[in-house]
Amino acid sequence: MQIDCHVHTALHSGCAIMNPDEVCQTALQCGLSGVVFTEHHVLWSRAELDKLEAKYPKLHLYGGVEWSISEGYDIIAISKAPLPQIALFAPLEDVLEKIEAIRDDTILISAHPFRFVDRIDEGLDRVFRVCDAIEVASGNILRAGFFHLAQKFVSNRANLYSAAAQHYDLIPLYNSDGHMQEALGTFANIYPDVSMGSQDWLVDYLRTVRPKQLQNPERIRMYLQRKGCL
Repeated sequence: MQIDCHVHTALHSGCAIMNPDEVCQTALQCGLSGVVFTEHHVLWSRAELDKLEAKYPKLHLYGGVEWSISEGYDIIAISKAPLPQIALFAPLEDVLEKIEAIRDDTILISAHPFRFVDRIDEGLDRVFRVCDAIEVASGNILRAGFFHLAQKFVSNRANLYSAAAQHYDLIPLYNSDGHMQEALGTFANIYPDVSMGSQDWLVDYLRTVRPKQLQNPERIRMYLQRKGCL
């Protein structure tokens, strides 16, 4: 079972250049079992997801959101409950206040925290302390620099991600952070093959099961070439 928990579409994220059908078609071609749409400050409705999923019954679709906060970092939220509207660059305190009633039903993921920094400042420390998981690999993370190890792509800041995951007891996740088709299938989370269920099931599963990394070097190379990094 392979799930990508960080994907954007041109429908709801202005920085993305692939439409939802292209996401689904490419995800299936790459062997993914599930995709979580995590648009910037926009949450897909269950009705939208069900309509799209009906066209691609072999792919499980879920909804989340990526919030950019005033501390300069990004948090992905995936919840069993409806998520509140959060203003762009709202302080972390405001985010926590608005989700307080549904916090136990929500997984918070620190998205690409070391993409632009190489240390843990006060703001990032606060982010890590409230999150459940950390994104440790993605195409965007590699754009900050990488090297090759045993035919794999490794971030120059891999040690920072690993140390943060261990120190703050965060579940490491591997996602595409896809904004274009070339990004899909670069990274994903490998889980034991189980019967995939509802959004509620996904939240509980992500919070309790640690995945293995799926990495496709060929697709990573194609993505980095497209972004001018190779």
